[in-house]
Amino acid sequence: MEIIDTQKSLLENIYFFSGPILALLGLFIFFQIKLARNQLLIAKQQLEESQRQLITYSQRQAANLAADKVKEYTEILPLENKLNEELQKINYPKIKMAVKNFTNDETKEWDQNFSKAFLARPIEIIKLELDIINKLEAFSVCFVKGIADEKVAFNSIGRTFCNSITSLYPTITILRGSQNPNKYYEVLIQLYRRWAERLDSFTIEVENEKLSKELKDTIQKIEKLKDRSMDYDYIKPIGT
Repeated sequence: MEIIDTQKSLLENIYFFSGPILALLGLFIFFQIKLARNQLLIAKQQLEESQRQLITYSQRQAANLAADKVKEYTEILPLENKLNEELQKINYPKIKMAVKNFTNDETKEWDQNFSKAFLARPIEIIKLELDIINKLEAFSVCFVKGIADEKVAFNSIGRTFCNSITSLYPTITILRGSQNPNKYYEVLIQLYRRWAERLDSFTIEVENEKLSKELKDTIQKIEKLKDRSMDYDYIKPIGT
């Protein structure tokens, strides 16, 4: 049997062989596509795993850096304690000032006695305040820039940090300027506002839980009184 039919033209012979060849070619292409698809799937899985590992590594590094920053903050606390001791020595008036815009135009709202005491502070106290404020600014950078995990630090020292900023608020406002303040301590202020808002939210949640519990207890007491009232023996009217 002849593979090539010499009785037919070249085009007819080519057409005759084209069917099997195209079938084989299609089968080859199919397996190549399937192989490429599997390779893409494997590459995608490897990429996703790499991303997961990178995220885990980044989270671990951010948490470790946050822990280091918390440790760094604990080194600031002795300076704050020293500042408080020095202020007590000069009978510095304690005043709880509302934190607003961190601008020195707020000085017009200050208590007169406090303003006099503030302006009369010894230079040693002023230098100590500046040192603490600068260290707090440096401490805040990694958290505001998203390098360190600020949630980890907040759980450890969030309230203490906010209290520190509140205590140093008058000095920060003076350093910042007036209605169009200089960009001093912007990072510190951003972290303070974030953490202060979170603390307020936690306080509201705690108060809501407390009120809910008190309301629940009150309702239970009322229900008990109602149950007791049903057990009382009433004097029935005559004829009933």
